[in-house]
Amino acid sequence: MFDRLYRHGRLAGIGLAAALLNACGGGSATAPDAEPFYLEEEEEWSLVWSDEFDGSAVDSGNWTFQLGDGSDNGLPGWGNYELQYYQADNASIKEVDDTTALVIEARQEDAGNSAYTSARMRSVNKFDFKYGRVDIRAKAAPGDGMWSAVWMMPTDTTYGTWAAGGEIDIMEVVNAGTDNQGVFMAAHYGFEWPLNQITSEGADVSDATDWHTYSLEWSGDYLRWFVDGEHLRTVSKDVYYSYYFKDNTDGYQLASNPSAPFDRDFHLIVNLAVGGVGPGVELDPSAVPGEMVVDYIRVYECSYDTANGVGCNSLADRSIESPDAQSPEVVTTDIYTDAVGPLTWTFLTGDVTRDLQAAVGWNNEGAIDISVSEVAVEGRGNVLDVMSDGGGNVVINATDGKIIDVYGHRGGGELKFDMYIDSSMTAPNSTISIKMDSGYPALGSVTLDVSAMPKNEWFSYSASINQILANRGERTLALGAVQNLVVIEPSAAAHVQLDNIRLVCGTPNGDCGISAPARATDDLVITVLDENGEAGSAWSPGICAVSAENAFASDYCDGNTSNQVTWSVVPTGDDSIGPNAVQVNFGDGVGGAWFIKDDQGLDLSDSAGGTLKFDINLSAETVADGIIYKVENDYPQGTGPIDLDLTGYAPGTWKSFEIPISDLLLSTNAEQNNPPGGRLNLGAVKAFLVLSPNGEQGGKSLKVANIRLERLAGEEAEDTGILGTWMLAPEAGSLGVGPAEFDVSWWSGDDGVIALRACFYDDEYVFGRDGSFRNVLGDETWLETWQGVEADGCGAPVAPHDASIDATFEYDETAQTLTINGQGSYMGLPKAVNGAEIASPGDAPGSIVYNAYEQEDGSMLVTVEAGAGVWWNYKFIKTAEPPPPSPFQGTWVIAPEAGSLGVGPAEFDVSWWSGDDGVIALRDCYYDDEYIFNPDGSFRIEYQGETWLEPWQSGGGEECGAPVAPHDSSVPGSWSHDQDAGTLTISGEGSFVGLPKAINGAEISSIADVPASITY
Repeated sequence: MFDRLYRHGRLAGIGLAAALLNACGGGSATAPDAEPFYLEEEEEWSLVWSDEFDGSAVDSGNWTFQLGDGSDNGLPGWGNYELQYYQADNASIKEVDDTTALVIEARQEDAGNSAYTSARMRSVNKFDFKYGRVDIRAKAAPGDGMWSAVWMMPTDTTYGTWAAGGEIDIMEVVNAGTDNQGVFMAAHYGFEWPLNQITSEGADVSDATDWHTYSLEWSGDYLRWFVDGEHLRTVSKDVYYSYYFKDNTDGYQLASNPSAPFDRDFHLIVNLAVGGVGPGVELDPSAVPGEMVVDYIRVYECSYDTANGVGCNSLADRSIESPDAQSPEVVTTDIYTDAVGPLTWTFLTGDVTRDLQAAVGWNNEGAIDISVSEVAVEGRGNVLDVMSDGGGNVVINATDGKIIDVYGHRGGGELKFDMYIDSSMTAPNSTISIKMDSGYPALGSVTLDVSAMPKNEWFSYSASINQILANRGERTLALGAVQNLVVIEPSAAAHVQLDNIRLVCGTPNGDCGISAPARATDDLVITVLDENGEAGSAWSPGICAVSAENAFASDYCDGNTSNQVTWSVVPTGDDSIGPNAVQVNFGDGVGGAWFIKDDQGLDLSDSAGGTLKFDINLSAETVADGIIYKVENDYPQGTGPIDLDLTGYAPGTWKSFEIPISDLLLSTNAEQNNPPGGRLNLGAVKAFLVLSPNGEQGGKSLKVANIRLERLAGEEAEDTGILGTWMLAPEAGSLGVGPAEFDVSWWSGDDGVIALRACFYDDEYVFGRDGSFRNVLGDETWLETWQGVEADGCGAPVAPHDASIDATFEYDETAQTLTINGQGSYMGLPKAVNGAEIASPGDAPGSIVYNAYEQEDGSMLVTVEAGAGVWWNYKFIKTAEPPPPSPFQGTWVIAPEAGSLGVGPAEFDVSWWSGDDGVIALRDCYYDDEYIFNPDGSFRIEYQGETWLEPWQSGGGEECGAPVAPHDSSVPGSWSHDQDAGTLTISGEGSFVGLPKAINGAEISSIADVPASITY
């Protein structure tokens, strides 16, 4: 089951564009004690350190230079695709505007692999401080793409890696002096990347290329930002927190100090970056050379001398409100507590469970005597008891044998358990490995040294998921496709017991855990709202809403309330629309939303070629401000808010809308959500469709009817030229990244890269006629460290990027978009997905939408924006056309001619009996049966109301009648044709060609004898 801690509210359940943050934060939820204050500023602050930059060179007693392009720090491009190479020579002391100042110059010159140079310096271990005031008088470097900054980072690693340890940006200026200028005041905190949190706000600065004074007041209660003496922003300690991995005993912790992570020594950093993602625009080459100038940096301490630095506040504007308080949410998934599993998810309509089991995983074909059982221990109840005479392992996995999706655990997840080691039966110098795998040898592990562990007593242990992922097997663990949640593997003889095994994950919004299995449906038309104004049977609880009166904390699914959003079934008043619709009325407030939901989620992953259809009638008040619609997974993931196009619409009339699912997959509007979300994943759709009028909603209304998803089934993919086999062009520039489409100025593959990555340039991307897609990688492909390898290089493909999961594609020639569906399938580089470069194989999305441009020379240019202004660009060439389609594809009937149906002693011999014209007339209900062979391999029989029945089926006579199960197409069928062997295999109980009784080796005489497949 799941237990939520630190949870004091729910982000807007169905995903409003701006969600309310939780009400209890990393610090006290109450106001701080009243601060004393000084009447005069000069009495408040005492100068403790400064650099006036008035010497002949940068003072090495204050500063250390950081050099290079970040690669030596594990951050190529300094983590932001920056273009510069840092070197000390770019920083000097000069006279500027009648004052001596630090000048950091960006130059266009080659250094390392970079075309630009600049400087970055920091005060670490030379001046570190906690609390006080920092004043910086500076001029930012002008021009688009220039990024001037003075900021602070923690000196120690008490709270782990960035950003759990914190970061404060005092002066951060991009694109100074241009229309794109941005001046930001920001703090980073919370979790390790990629779950890091940020609170940021822009400052209205006239021209940041002029002199301005940027200030920060930092105490244990507040962060306050100033520009030119004006207080612009306050962030209280209730907003920030640190959720960090303490050690293997205690695991992840919410820092106890409410001022964390800003309760430690920090140091100053001064740098000028060139290009990259930070400025948000492309570098203007004319901006280089360019200079960032700093007159002085001064640090003061509060004269009141309090332990947490508070008390100096004469410049504070008390009317400035801090952002809402925040806190992490922690989700616990029990794996073993008194019994193995089950995994349980509670939905409004009931519980969904998935059984787990503990079993011997490997015993070297019986050569190792290893066992697992449950035994009772006083004070604990049942525990897992593992005994081995030397090695082997025990596993915990799902009884259904299917993969388990462990999501949201990077950066804040851990595997926790209690263990007892029996020293009398455990080899003293042995180890016990605790592993998780996505199919051996794709695994991660931690290893416990028995000699260092307590013996003959219970102890607790925590392994962070980051630790487990870092200690990989031959292949990397894919968290999204876990086979064995826990593997217990002694290296020698052992007797150990385990209890309280659980996965615990912390995230900013509780979006982590183990996914419930999404429900699949094979219906070609999925009804969302039917003609009676009721939710379709696939959606449970069905019609719901969310609104502001409870701070968007929970959905409600009863329209007869006093909530902001109410609804009822009404006649449509238009026969062409159907009998009934749902009328939705909105009360005073903003952000209210009506929708149809399924708590568990529907797997619509094969619907990329389908269409969302609905009819709507809007009041004049609603039309005036417009209305948005959405389709969502768990908030914040989904399409995000999309404006419904009301061009030419007359209020009070019905209008039908048809929206291609491929358009929904392209939407990046979920990035506007708080927190930002990823694109729609068709594999687990939970809200379909969401409707919300814009602006103040009081008095607005709508009617909606006939919401449905119409899917394509069995249609052959149109060959626009994309079908066949493609490879990355083995030429310089065919692979690269830059700030725009077709721009590879940041990095591109040259002849050396092509030679080094030969195992990558021979990868094949295969588009089938049936809409299937396949990455054909051979024995090796190019691997990068995010996939778990120690260094970039050729190696065996890593799941799920190993074609182990079936995939499909949808190509929209008009929109020039290519959608690849199926986790782990991709074009080009597997890390480059919509909106991000993923950091773990388990983060692979269920689908990726690329822009695809077929060229006159037969090549294809493919691009994807992997984050704001980060474009990966590929050029592909076709190496093979697709094989010709099977002649069986299409719809067939028994020929309405004498002799087309018969039986005899040999093939093509109907001498024993055959149907003549009389039989054809008598059995006309049979001769119109259609046998449909779809390009995707599916098969079905389409009866025209009746078919021919025989006594063994119906118990009656031979006559026309309604099809009898399972020969009624109630079980999905499939087909395969082996042209060389001359065979046709029909699979699926009750699927057949000709007469249902004639099967391989017999004529069946009972429904019970129907086989699972027949080969003709």
